[in-house]
Order: sequence, then C-alpha cells, then structure tokens
Amino acid sequence: MDERLCLMASILILTGCKLLSNDIVKVRVTFIGSESKPLVTLMAATSGGDDYSWGGPIHSGETVATNLFPDPDDDRHLVLLYKWTEDEMYTGWDGPEIPRGQGYRIHVTVDARVNQVTERHCILPCSLD
Repeated sequence: MDERLCLMASILILTGCKLLSNDIVKVRVTFIGSESKPLVTLMAATSGGDDYSWGGPIHSGETVATNLFPDPDDDRHLVLLYKWTEDEMYTGWDGPEIPRGQGYRIHVTVDARVNQVTERHCILPCSLD
C-alpha cells in the first residue's frame, strides 16, 4: 500500500511541476466584432503538440483564455484559427517565433472592423497588464 501512495504522490508532483513551470504558453484572445462580423463561431489555439478550442460563439468585446503546454522539444509558435460562420473555412494567424524551452504570455486581439490581428507577448515570468 505504501508503494502505491508513493507512486501517486510522485505522479502528482511531476504533473504539478509542469503546471507551475515557465515552459507554458499563456494565451488570451480578445475579439472586436464589426457590423458584418459580430461574432466568431469557433476559435482554436495550437502551440507545439497542445491545442485548445473555444466553442462558439465568441461575441464582440469578449476575451477568452487558456494555457497551452507544449512538450519540451516542441516549437512554442502559437497558431490561432477562427471561423466567422459555421460553413466557411478557418482563418489562420501565426504568432511570434519563441525559442524551445521558454514559456511566454501572449495577448492577441482579433479586430474584424479592420480585418487585423495584433499581439503583445513577453517571455515568462512577466506581465502584460
């Protein structure tokens, strides 16, 4: 029984280390809609081998966030995909090139009024607020 407890504790510690490490991509996306594009129906973020998808809709003025955990050997490059309507193809956006082994925080704004995506990022530990 003691071996099982020790194994469970080891697993929890190792999992916790990944969650607390700076080798993470902290993503925050704000959507600003327009009259012709008032919402995003689906949005997904990918970095290395990890991805996350926000089901829609995401309305104008809304901000969504997630943490991505790429594997140590994975690229940290963020790719953002989104759809204005259910039946159209994804629109894609590529984020900055970040060296392997470094985590970062990124704030992305998708602005449908001017059909533009902008971002700010910093290497962890840091703050963009």
